[in-house]
Amino acid sequence: MKKISTHSGFTLLELVISFGVMSIVIFGVVSTFMTSIRANASQIDQFIAYSLAQEGLEGVRNIRDTYFRQALNWNGVDNALDLVDAPFLPGTYLISRKTPSQIGTVVPFNASSHEGVKKAMPWRFDVLGGASGASAVLYRVTDNGVTYYMNQFSGDVPTAAVASPFSRVVKLSVDGDRMTVIATVTWKSFGSDKKIDLVTEFTNWKQRPY
Repeated sequence: MKKISTHSGFTLLELVISFGVMSIVIFGVVSTFMTSIRANASQIDQFIAYSLAQEGLEGVRNIRDTYFRQALNWNGVDNALDLVDAPFLPGTYLISRKTPSQIGTVVPFNASSHEGVKKAMPWRFDVLGGASGASAVLYRVTDNGVTYYMNQFSGDVPTAAVASPFSRVVKLSVDGDRMTVIATVTWKSFGSDKKIDLVTEFTNWKQRPY
């Protein structure tokens, strides 16, 4: 007598349905994973952009305070020492933090060579599209293990510099002894245009160049 098996296999329809369900589950997991990666990358970019905008504001503050320390006009107008490439006048500017290698040997601020004094300054500040021919794109430069973001000022960025997705400008609005500074950083994130604006006010609180 033949034994009748009570075990049945999968039919073709059941296999197709099973594969379909598995595909949906796998697609959902992968989609969630990719969304998480993009969200993390976007947050990192936003953090970098915020830091670059804040750096722009602090750079303006540093230049103003340097003028104060050297008993010079706070806005750089008619200063005997040419510390940066442009005074604080209404307009749109570039500002970049120099690397230690670019600053080189620090010279006294009362040096007779204005170029030597300018080289010792930790910041570059110039009109956007001015004589330097610089653009607002920031380049990544590594100096002694530290990464810096800077504009392509003529002769100031090493050949090893790599263009970053970020661009930065600072806009000044000067009214007497009060200056409004807006640091704007723009970048692209997965094909979308992004922007951060940080605003602050600086004043000529000393009211005199000494």
